Amino acid sequence: MQDCSQQMSFHHLNGDIDVSSRNTAFVNRSADFGCGPGFYAARLAVTGAEVTGIDFSRRSIEYVREVAARDGLNVRYVREDYLVFDSDERFDLVLMIMCDFCALSPAQ
Repeated sequence: MQDCSQQMSFHHLNGDIDVSSRNTAFVNRSADFGCGPGFYAARLAVTGAEVTGIDFSRRSIEYVREVAARDGLNVRYVREDYLVFDSDERFDLVLMIMCDFCALSPAQ
């Protein structure tokens, strides 16, 4: 039996459905403007963008680091909750995919 993180990974990587990630066609259209398993970060890095991906899932970060190394992509991946992420870096663009803000409480 698969644990929850294995099931999430399976659904993230299935580009035909909108469950844990958007489908591949949506990701491609969105990346043209500029975590989870790095679909957007990888596409943005290919364009030459300086990319930082943040996810609290160990499994997701391990996966995207392997993909970035395999594909020769220069992406900084951080395993952390984006609600507490702090950095002196400044970013030109921040993408929030899958509407997480809608599910957060006012305090968050």
